[in-house]
Amino acid sequence: MSSWERDKEIKMLNEIHEFSKRHKPAINKTYNIYERAYEMMNELVGLPLPLEPEQLANLSDRELEHLKGCLELMADYIDSLGFDFRHRKEEVLVPIYEEMNKRY
Repeated sequence: MSSWERDKEIKMLNEIHEFSKRHKPAINKTYNIYERAYEMMNELVGLPLPLEPEQLANLSDRELEHLKGCLELMADYIDSLGFDFRHRKEEVLVPIYEEMNKRY
């Protein structure tokens, strides 16, 4: 892995970490899960998603769990808008599930 790729990866991991610090679960029960998914989707649109097995292997367990949760929320949000996204959700998350199975 070149230093440019490593720097890019570190930047991406830092962005995920900063994102997770800004989006703590709200105690306010009126805060809709889809509002949260919409906010996460807007944040994640600009991030390169590491869905290659080599890149997923470099994420910590916590970062991998957070990424999985964000992608699940995004998929549920898209589905709630009326798009038939249920079958695509599993397809998108398969690399993450495989990496989690390797670890646990």
